[in-house]
Amino acid sequence: MQVSKQLLTAGMTNHPNRRMNPTGITYHETGNTSVGADAKAHANYISGGSGGRKVSWHYSVDDGDIVYQHLEEDQVAYHTGTAAGNNTQIGIEICVNQGIDTVRARRNAARLGAQILHRRGWGINQVTTHKRWSGKNCPRTLLPHWASFIRMIEQELAALRGTAAKPAPVVIPAPPTATPLLRAGAQGEAVKRMQLQLIRHGHRLTKFGADGHFGDETLRAVRAFQGSRKLVVDGIVGPATWAALNSAAPAPAPPSNNKQRPTIRRNARGADVKYLQTRLLYHGEQLPKFGVDSHFGAETEAAVKRFQRRKKIGVDGIVGPQTWQRIDASK
Repeated sequence: MQVSKQLLTAGMTNHPNRRMNPTGITYHETGNTSVGADAKAHANYISGGSGGRKVSWHYSVDDGDIVYQHLEEDQVAYHTGTAAGNNTQIGIEICVNQGIDTVRARRNAARLGAQILHRRGWGINQVTTHKRWSGKNCPRTLLPHWASFIRMIEQELAALRGTAAKPAPVVIPAPPTATPLLRAGAQGEAVKRMQLQLIRHGHRLTKFGADGHFGDETLRAVRAFQGSRKLVVDGIVGPATWAALNSAAPAPAPPSNNKQRPTIRRNARGADVKYLQTRLLYHGEQLPKFGVDSHFGAETEAAVKRFQRRKKIGVDGIVGPQTWQRIDASK
């Protein structure tokens, strides 16, 4: 692919004119389905000032052989709807104009992302979506196929690095041996460990779970946790906050005094599911995506099966009397 630079001029409304040290890539879709709303058209839109709006990003991609670049990668852009995202992310917009070859456009976007990852020595965990930052349903048509798109990037990245692409294994992070200073905008395994500890202590991360990205949702949870532990509420995870996070979480109380708990399974909701999820976390299982959300979804079912397997009871993902007995046990 050829990259054509059509860079914004400093002083324009849509040019923040600030430097950044990028830490990841955020994907978007333009949302413009009009005929002819391709990458070149969006390059012209941005270079013309985005209609006076504070809207900008780094690259526009369609199904053609030319990618248009609007800002240098170390320049802040207005694209995530949050300061943390704008100040750390390289934005890639995928065109969705009528008549576009969607498969090819996504392949081009994946190839561009892989090239950036390869050039900067980044990994696949440094790729995310607009929705991850502000909650906006973007990239709307790509989100249902996000896992496949990530595999596409991995394949392109493997080709660039000369390695065989392998699906990333599900890894339960080891207890942290280091406690790095973390603040909004940080990414990586240390952030994921911190998020899992927040969930273990009962702080919900319902939108994004333990995704390794220190965004607004995680920031709110950190501040709430700090307040609950009478720490300085600054949203920065330093030694004192790490120490509190790594301390033992209290065992959750049951939803009622009923000795006989109902049998629950996939798609159940409510207090019993919430109690089950908190007990699973107490027993060392992980719910990194949704945490304690009171919904017995695929993640909770997988955790139940792991728990049953570890306790050497019937592995069916259904929580009946025998599984409840082990769930209620102190350890």
